[in-house]
Amino acid sequence: MIDMLGVENPLRKMLPMQTKPDVVVIHKGRDEESNKRNIIRYKDIAKIRSKFDNLISVAGGLEYDGVRKAYFNGADIAILNVVASNDPNVGLRENANFRQLIHEILDEVGH
Repeated sequence: MIDMLGVENPLRKMLPMQTKPDVVVIHKGRDEESNKRNIIRYKDIAKIRSKFDNLISVAGGLEYDGVRKAYFNGADIAILNVVASNDPNVGLRENANFRQLIHEILDEVGH
């Protein structure tokens, strides 16, 4: 497994690797969440998917829409960030109805 935390172009980093990882995590750090310019580049998922046969995970400030985008772009795993109601970080609020939310997300992405 390799975590691409803060890596600008994950595919470029992976191409020269002698041993390819079984799992790649495209990850936006907590410190990057407040900067709207530092978004998860969902197109990186499709680029990696086109070259490698591995699991792709997305992490970092994912909300409902981000999970949907990740799956539609080929991600296998979405790591959700659960945050307190008063937390300035991006994520799913701790008081959300997770049972309903997870079912909605899975239904929408066809799982």
